[in-house]
Amino acid sequence: MHDSGWLIFAFPTENTMLKVLGGGSYYVFGRPLILKVMPDIFDFKPPDMTKMSTWERFPNLPLRCWTPLCLSKLASVISKPIHYDDPTTSMTKLSYAQVLIKVDLLEDLPNSVNVVLPNGSTLAL
Repeated sequence: MHDSGWLIFAFPTENTMLKVLGGGSYYVFGRPLILKVMPDIFDFKPPDMTKMSTWERFPNLPLRCWTPLCLSKLASVISKPIHYDDPTTSMTKLSYAQVLIKVDLLEDLPNSVNVVLPNGSTLAL
């Protein structure tokens, strides 16, 4: 750990590092952990990193909710939606919908999203 608060990780191989970087979202105490490749010359001063993009999954979403309007409304409960992944837009992977959102790291994020379906039942995602 650097005195400025940065955590520096060393990996045995570049493949291992790429596996960790591509492994998904990581959280510490409910907050996203941002992992980046350290450049050769690194400025340890605290950056202004209060917002970041992250993929949010909505598992077991009813097929009626796979429209751009519905997905946008769902994602907006958490933060600002940016993009849908290809399997979501083409509906080729129906176990979950995935939306890229821009989150403010200083705000608390909801643990779940409640959806009221057209039949009046509620679904917690």
